[in-house]
Amino acid sequence: MDWIITENEECLCLDFTIDDLPNQIPAKLRVLYRDTQVFLEADGIAGIIPCKNGNSISIMPKCKNLNPFLMYEYINNLSISQLNEQTIDYSGTGINISALAAHFANELISIQCHQKLIKRLPVRGVYDSIKGHIDWPATSRLWATGRKSKIISTTNESTVDIPENEIISMAAKVCISFFNEGTDEWKVLHSWSMLHYRNRLTKEDLLKLQWKLKTSQFSGAHAYYYIPICLALVILGVDDAGNMNSNEQSILFNMPSLYEDYIRTAFLRKSIVKGYSCQKSFIPRSFLFRDGSCELEPDITIYNGSTIKAVLDVKYKIPDSKDYYQLFTYMKFAKLDEAYIVSPFVKHLDSVTAYDGSKIINLRVNDSNYLNLENTVSSIVNSL
Repeated sequence: MDWIITENEECLCLDFTIDDLPNQIPAKLRVLYRDTQVFLEADGIAGIIPCKNGNSISIMPKCKNLNPFLMYEYINNLSISQLNEQTIDYSGTGINISALAAHFANELISIQCHQKLIKRLPVRGVYDSIKGHIDWPATSRLWATGRKSKIISTTNESTVDIPENEIISMAAKVCISFFNEGTDEWKVLHSWSMLHYRNRLTKEDLLKLQWKLKTSQFSGAHAYYYIPICLALVILGVDDAGNMNSNEQSILFNMPSLYEDYIRTAFLRKSIVKGYSCQKSFIPRSFLFRDGSCELEPDITIYNGSTIKAVLDVKYKIPDSKDYYQLFTYMKFAKLDEAYIVSPFVKHLDSVTAYDGSKIINLRVNDSNYLNLENTVSSIVNSL
């Protein structure tokens, strides 16, 4: 049975019992028990959570036309849904997890002829010949004990114990259960899942890896790792959705952060075409108070050289007075007469005028059709 709930709403789940809950409940899923009935509330997340007894919980975004996986594809330049239409459930109830696992396995099959990424680490050891950087004081003490054939030195040795390999290994352990032993998919997932690492990746390590993807630091001979790592991040739920430490096949997205990345990615791509730069916050770091407190951090800042052309704030909610105060401050700091607020829940191109004549313009982006988004973004960037 599949219970369908909506993000940020208390939803009654008929016939749902406590025994149906997964072994590990994501941090952002609340279970409420009232009058013998169970209500579920998902705080800012969307996707699928597998339950016991073969059941599942599907969490739909509060903005029905937003498909989190399509947004993730756009951010990371993927085209998985076009290659495999079964990967996405276009009804909006979630992702076909087994199809996602199959695509992940196929990507690993396609790169298995490549050497796994390595890193050279300095390793201190005792050797029989001169090798690397010699520690002469330590070697002298060793010779004084009669072991004159031994040399203590530090050499750079290759290791596959790096985050890029480990995250694929972690995702392989999750996906291998979907395939029969002996199949090509099972074999490649098994080879990855059997890799051993000294230290388990921390959440900080995974977020750094996610940032490397966003900043296109996988290139050249390592570019073939890009898609498997993108898929592994989804499978492991690395975006603060609350299921990273779960061994179950939950596919969850943190919708506020995903929506912000989705909007910023479009502005980044369209700004480059015009010769502008686009980023989060101001350069250099700027503060509201002279004592260096209360940093000013607009979600999107567009520059032409060192000149600020536009500031935008992205809100995955209905903007309130605090949001407009915040954006007004950014606008005054940047010495602009206009600023933009992006949300799925505003009237498109509606504007409000402040007491000094400056304007804040609402931009409505309420679906995951990237062509619609890019048309909106292009019209803003071209007007700067």
